[in-house]
Amino acid sequence: MHKFIVFSAVLIFSAIVANAQSGVEQARKYVESRDYSAAYAAIQPAVKSGLTGADALILAGEIYLEFDKPDSAAVFLAKARDMNETQEITRIYAKALSKSGKHGEAFEILRKLLKKDNKEALNHLALAEAYLEADSLRQGELEIMLARDIDKNLAEVHYALGNLYFAQNIFELAKNSFEEALRINPSLVDARIKLAGSYLKLANAEMDEALSNELFSRSLKEWNAVAQQDPNNARAWYEQGKIFYMASKWGESAKAFYKYVQLRPENYMARWYLAQASFKIGQYDSAAVQLPIVAEHIDSVRGKAVIMLAQAKFESRKFSEATVAYKDAEKKTELDVNDYERFGTAAILSGDTSLAIKNFYAAIDGDSKKCGLMYRFAHLLRSRKQYGEAISVFKRRIESCNDSNSTESRLYIGISYYSDAKYDSAMLATREYIAMQPDNLYGRIILANCFNALKQVDSAKATLINIIESGRTNASARKNDMENAFATLCGLYLDTKDFGAVLKYGKQWLEYNPESVTANIYTAVGYQGNGDKDNACKYYRETLKRDPNNKTAKDNLKKLGC
Repeated sequence: MHKFIVFSAVLIFSAIVANAQSGVEQARKYVESRDYSAAYAAIQPAVKSGLTGADALILAGEIYLEFDKPDSAAVFLAKARDMNETQEITRIYAKALSKSGKHGEAFEILRKLLKKDNKEALNHLALAEAYLEADSLRQGELEIMLARDIDKNLAEVHYALGNLYFAQNIFELAKNSFEEALRINPSLVDARIKLAGSYLKLANAEMDEALSNELFSRSLKEWNAVAQQDPNNARAWYEQGKIFYMASKWGESAKAFYKYVQLRPENYMARWYLAQASFKIGQYDSAAVQLPIVAEHIDSVRGKAVIMLAQAKFESRKFSEATVAYKDAEKKTELDVNDYERFGTAAILSGDTSLAIKNFYAAIDGDSKKCGLMYRFAHLLRSRKQYGEAISVFKRRIESCNDSNSTESRLYIGISYYSDAKYDSAMLATREYIAMQPDNLYGRIILANCFNALKQVDSAKATLINIIESGRTNASARKNDMENAFATLCGLYLDTKDFGAVLKYGKQWLEYNPESVTANIYTAVGYQGNGDKDNACKYYRETLKRDPNNKTAKDNLKKLGC
């Protein structure tokens, strides 16, 4: 029994080892085709079971370094170097240390390497690269010059020079150096990437539009060459995306970062760039895919990411989702007045008016003037019959903003007081509005309604008659206001059974608008009240021509026996 267990364990262990070795070989093939995403996935079983052999460790180091995991790459390469300390392994190990921010360690092992062999140009270039990574440009330049003295025809020397000039923002010299590197070795993809970047930098700095466009075209040409030469080169897409991002070319940046994220899904900063670029060009759904991932993994931008996610939902008109997203964002970061305005708008459009009101208050309580919002918000409160709050917001708007809507706010303060049965206050506010807008008939109609509500009927009638007289000779008078004034005035005279006045103003109304159903009704009522059956019947029939189902006309025709 025990022998069987031991034998089974041996078989399982052998299977694990075989599986790991198969993964290493598969990863090697993916590296040859520069598909590092697939290579990373393939080598994971071997990493988990424990890599054996310098070649496997070096392979893992290269994959992890390419996959932007320099810390893990350095661990693998350190073990490989312990097994076989070659110059090539030492250089790549130093690169991993430098990329992970351990510049001192990288300098130390490369200086020791140069003590052993200072005639190898690649050793000087490795130290130069470490210096440039640490922003020690003068020391980096010295090492590049030493490498050039050893072999001026080495493509890597000119590539390193290009990197130096690029770091110094001397893009013309950087371009020349990258071009020379590619002349010597056309397959040097990294040099082509940087050449494309140099062209773009020169294009952005060029004042001559034609020359700028030419340089930009050259940049695009190089990027296309990179994509054809090495479509799985993640760094190429990242550099392209970043340069386009810095140049505010959001569409191109989004495309490049999207391709990069397909190759390097665990680079969350690239996802952040992709989200921002997508947002800039209105691809809100695409941005919304990346933003929750960014918020989960990058503490420094979490606040911005959750707010941007909420806004992306808002701009996509997914108001219920936007409301949920803003609720989450409010828990994680501080919203500004614009955020609260969108939050409130999303809430009201998703049916939560109470939440909307809460957020609109937060928006107008901020430092920025929210004139448009205050006007809309006050109307919202008025529509909900929260007249006191509406009046308060209208008054705040008048204090903060000086425009035509501030004038109109005075009218709506009057209307709100009137709706709240506070007629004296309504009259004061309406008169203030009329003083500013004397030709506005609607304000004077509200004033007439205030007089009537306060039992000052003669003043109400006088105000309405004045409106009608001025409106009949004013071509710019609004038809709706005139109809309203006629209807109110006729109604007041009908209340006191003054049929002569009802007829008088009913006929004036018909002169103003012969097609008015209500004008025909009042005219008919006026004739009927004055005992003129024939004309009463005539105008009731005129009413039915325009409104066949008018009950008042039908009933009175029947009553009169017309």
